[in-house]
This record gives sequence, C-alpha cells and structure tokens, in this order.
Amino acid sequence: MTENRQVFITGAADSAADSGRKKIMRLMLLVLIPFILIMSAAEVFAGNAAMNQVTPETKYIMIGDSYAIQPVQHPEQNWPDQLYKKLNMQDSEVCIIKRGGYGFIGKHNRKAFIDLIRPLESSQNIKAIIIAGGLTNDLKFSKQKIRKAFKKLNVLLKEKYPNARVYYGAINWKKKKAVQRKINKRKALYYLFSQENGWVYLPRAQDALKGQKHCIKKDKHHPTMAGVNRIVAAMYEDLKGYFPVS
Repeated sequence: MTENRQVFITGAADSAADSGRKKIMRLMLLVLIPFILIMSAAEVFAGNAAMNQVTPETKYIMIGDSYAIQPVQHPEQNWPDQLYKKLNMQDSEVCIIKRGGYGFIGKHNRKAFIDLIRPLESSQNIKAIIIAGGLTNDLKFSKQKIRKAFKKLNVLLKEKYPNARVYYGAINWKKKKAVQRKINKRKALYYLFSQENGWVYLPRAQDALKGQKHCIKKDKHHPTMAGVNRIVAAMYEDLKGYFPVS
C-alpha cells in the first residue's frame, strides 16, 4: 500500500511538473511570437525604406501615381517592383517612389511628381528615371499648365540627375466613353511634351489597359492584379531594349 501511494504521489508530482513546464512554454511563445513578428516587420520596413531613397549605389528611379501601389494587399507585386526585377536591376540600384503620387500637377494631399523628386538626394550615378501615370488625374488641368509642369520637372531632373535618361508611360483608364475620348486626345499631347523635353515615350504603356474592363477594380479606376500584370508586360516591352544601363 505504501509503495502504491509513493508511486501515486510521484506520478502526481511529475504531472504537476509537466503542467508547469507547459505553462512556461506557452508564456515564452506568447512573448516570442509578437517579438518575431515585430522584427520581421521592421526588417521589411527597413528594406522598403532603403528603396525609398537615393544612395551612392542607386542607378534607377521609378515614380508613379496610385496605380503604382496596386494591388494594395500585395505591394510587392505592383508594377515598379515587378518591372525592376524583369529588367534585371538589383535591389540596391533602385529607388522607388510610389506613395502619394498624383500626376504632373498635385491635388490637396496628393503630390505632383516634382514634389516626390525634390526630397531625394542629387546624384550623378543615376542612369535612368522611369515615370508612369498621371494622365487621368491631370485631365482637369489645361494643356498649357501641364506643358509647364513637364518642363519644370525636366529642369529639376537635369539639375539633380544630369546623367539620367527619362522614360515616361501614360498608363490610364476611365470607363466613361466621353472621358476616354478626352484621354485619347491627351495621349498625343503627353507624347509631344515628352519629346519636347527629350524623354523616351513608352507607346505600349499608354494602351496597356485599353478595352480591358476585366482588369479594373470595382472602384472603376484602379487595376486588378491582372491589370497590373498587363501594365508590367507593356512597360517591359517598351523598355527592354534600353536596359540594363551600363
């Protein structure tokens, strides 16, 4: 009887010890998991932050409007991030500015392309600047005002990045036919303004979403993942003959 009681007590003690260890492990996991998540997020943020600035290694700058942050759920799949990889650019060589961009002229808290460029460091190492978007957002402004905005931006780019070539793609979409007709007229102007400033105009980019209603979100404006992929494919075809730049 005594022996059985000792076995029972010992077993109970072992069970209590196991329970205690499990509680400690659970507490450790509760502490470690958030820490790991925070560190991972910090690492991603640091990586993104590094690509939001011009460094001595930077050779390429990409600038866009709200199309450049689609799809919002998968930011690593937006057109700038896909495109630089397809063009065989290295992470350290690329500066991507895509949040807050609106067009050649800003509106309220949305910034003009020139406002996205101003805070960046100047560098003679920049070989190419790729700008896309803005045409749809700029429709409300006169062609004289937009022409002036093109020229003003070009002057700043030459000052900050004298060795860079500028490439421009007028990606756009509007469902209403009347608005689309206005867009079609503006395309010719944006081609002209690009030529006036010595930029390379990207013809395929302007029609990447033409007639592709299934590539547009329910907001009737921004591209779905399929739309983003079409933008990337069009811009790649326009640019592949120019890159990589030596």
